[in-house]
Amino acid sequence: MLFENLLYVRVVVSIVFFLSVASHLSKIQAAEIPKPYDSFSQLRQLDLILEKRKPFYQITILDLFEGKRRYIPYASSGALIDIRAIEKIPEGRSFLLEKKIFRKYLKKPSFEKSLMIYTSFRFPGRQNLVLKTKTPPSFQGRLLGISLWVHSRNYPHHLFLLFKSAKSEKEIKISVGELSWKGWRRLSLDHTNGNQSSFYNSFVPNRIIEKKQDHHFLGLMIVSSVRAKNATVEILLDHLTVLTDQKDLMYSGSEIRYNEWNKP
Repeated sequence: MLFENLLYVRVVVSIVFFLSVASHLSKIQAAEIPKPYDSFSQLRQLDLILEKRKPFYQITILDLFEGKRRYIPYASSGALIDIRAIEKIPEGRSFLLEKKIFRKYLKKPSFEKSLMIYTSFRFPGRQNLVLKTKTPPSFQGRLLGISLWVHSRNYPHHLFLLFKSAKSEKEIKISVGELSWKGWRRLSLDHTNGNQSSFYNSFVPNRIIEKKQDHHFLGLMIVSSVRAKNATVEILLDHLTVLTDQKDLMYSGSEIRYNEWNKP
């Protein structure tokens, strides 16, 4: 009887030890699996969606930031503002994949520059910088997502993208978030993005086909933060893109050209 009890205890201990080891290994394996929403996976998924959902889903490259589109600054102070295209772009496999995707829809695109924005906030928390373009790029359809490459130096400031929809003359601000990281980062926003989902409902086609269907990208805004430790700000922007659903624009007898892409 004593032997049977000892054997039972050994079996139980062995099972508990095995389960603890298995649990530990599963945690290690899970940590080694890349996140499903990393930029490379997002781009692979985008490439697949564009192929599978053709001609309904389309991308429009609003700006490659190669210096062809001019941005006019509007600041709440007389601080020095330097805005120009420079030869500094993201690196890595995600950016290479995005360029490969873009080449499918653009003729001889250039990927050599990004837009540098250099300014300073003398009174952080009370000053903003707005950049507007005189030639706003347009897109049509129901807005599903926005992507943008941003290079930051860990600022607490907040970045917004400014749009105007075909249904309203009112300016729409879509939050990109705080610039609280160092280096390049591909930001991907979609219509399910938290409390901003209501903004995307503004970018739907007019029910009356004869009305204007063009949405426009107007520019961007940097809202300064009181938590800023340094007055100067330098950020870089590259590859602003929108994903849209064209289904509502497709009707019997329409002359929509599926492969007409907006050039930056």
